[in-house]
Amino acid sequence: MYPGKLMKIRFEFIGETLEAVLDSLLTSKIIEQVGDRATIEAEVYGNEIIMWFLSQGSKIRVLSPDSLVEQIRGEINKMH
Repeated sequence: MYPGKLMKIRFEFIGETLEAVLDSLLTSKIIEQVGDRATIEAEVYGNEIIMWFLSQGSKIRVLSPDSLVEQIRGEINKMH
């Protein structure tokens, strides 16, 4: 059983540990990479991805879907 709906996400990762990101999200694939900046796409279930994104700090920039971008913003605002 999966905790939530399947969604396709896209995000940018900035850093030297790209392999760790790919290992954490098994469905991830690199869409574009320039230097230490990579755009990654993955399919995930549910909202647990929010906690993972927040744990990566400024190394992550969520690009889509828009609903996930808004959820991340909301969590950051609550933390602030």
